[in-house]
Amino acid sequence: MGRQQTERPAVILVDDDLGVLAALKRLLRDEPFDVLATSSPLEALGWLTRKDVRAIVVDERMPEMTGSELLGWVRARYPELPSVILTGYVDTALVVEENHLRIERLITKPWDDENLRELLRDLSGFGREVPDPALCRIDCAGRSDLDVLSQLLPEILLARESGRELAIEIDQLPKLEGPLTRFLLSLIRLASEQRVRIILKDASGLAATAVVAIGSVSSFVAAAK
Repeated sequence: MGRQQTERPAVILVDDDLGVLAALKRLLRDEPFDVLATSSPLEALGWLTRKDVRAIVVDERMPEMTGSELLGWVRARYPELPSVILTGYVDTALVVEENHLRIERLITKPWDDENLRELLRDLSGFGREVPDPALCRIDCAGRSDLDVLSQLLPEILLARESGRELAIEIDQLPKLEGPLTRFLLSLIRLASEQRVRIILKDASGLAATAVVAIGSVSSFVAAAK
């Protein structure tokens, strides 16, 4: 495709609002990729043939060409290039669906600065490495639910401090003394309060069944060992 591989990778921003482009350039000025900003879809298409572009962010409503039309052209020629639509209109999602357009994210204006930075780092290959989960093993036989929770709390706090998920391998869950639902709800609450994602591995299957009954929780997963 004629892209140069010796220069820094780039992210393309396309928006007919120069104020938006200026704000995005300020937001991304310290990122590990070059920011190529333009109000011209044609200029953006030219960059794709000459630059090592890792992602493209486009506004939907532009006078020369809509963002959906631009990304349709891009997808036909660079199908693996990650793309994001930035829009101030709630009906853009319908436009994307009607055109069967595959995009990585639809972001509404005003955007969240940190979320947008992290998204573009990930799409351009500069995302933070996710450390392996911390591992904790515990036997529930003959122990109360409160006793088990008191042993798990330090592990949860350590996982939070290290920025890691916590994988708990739990044995003999059917022999836990105390209500299983109370135990799981308390563990889910701890995970949420401490902002730690917990993966509970239980061979009995009781935890997974109970979690389904309680409801889906993004910070908590119960799985078979």
